[in-house]
Formats: sequence, structure tokens, C-alpha cells
Amino acid sequence: MTEALVPVKKGRKPVKIDWAQVEEYASKLYTRKQIAIAIGVSLSVLEHGDNLVMFRESLDKGLERCATAIHAKQYALAMAGNVKMLEILGKEFLGQRDGIDIRSRNETVIVHIEGDDCFV
Repeated sequence: MTEALVPVKKGRKPVKIDWAQVEEYASKLYTRKQIAIAIGVSLSVLEHGDNLVMFRESLDKGLERCATAIHAKQYALAMAGNVKMLEILGKEFLGQRDGIDIRSRNETVIVHIEGDDCFV
């Protein structure tokens, strides 16, 4: 009677990762290491092999959800009349800048002040 040799797989058992949960943690700005701890695996498991692609996709989706939520809150504050938020969004989306008008007899010069720099 001949016995067949069955190859023995080495390493740990496959781990089922809930990628929606990874995305949820990423949307709350958890670090990669914090996400690994929260779902009960080591960071190397998430950053190895096929998991790396799914991990990156879940991180990207989660971070985009976070950015969208922050943007919506900023917009709501601006529309409620928050002057500072109106200034921030005006600069970010409309290209507006702080400026000081200096008028002389012949022309108007606008000086833009950013930090320690001045532009004429």
C-alpha cells in the first residue's frame, strides 16, 4: 500500500477581515496600527499580500468619508453665518485672499498679506 504525502501548510490560519469595519475606523481617523488593534490582528496581517490592496482601498474610502463629513459641517457653519468659516471656504474654493487697499491719487494698489510675506 502506498501512502500519498500531503503537503503541510505552514503559517497561521487565514483570518477573516471585515473591510467595512476597517473603513469605519478609517473614517474616524484611526491610525493603521489602531485599526489593526481594534479588529484584532497585527498590522503586518493587514499590510501583507492580498490584504494590502483591500486595506488601502478601505483606508481611502474611510478617509474620503471623513473629509466629506468635515466639509459638510464646514459648509453648514458657513451657511449659518459663521464669518470665519465663510472666509476659510472663500479662500479654499473661490481663491479669495486677504488684502489691504492702499489708494493713491493715480492708482489703487492691493497688498496681499500672507504670514510674514507681502505681495503687491
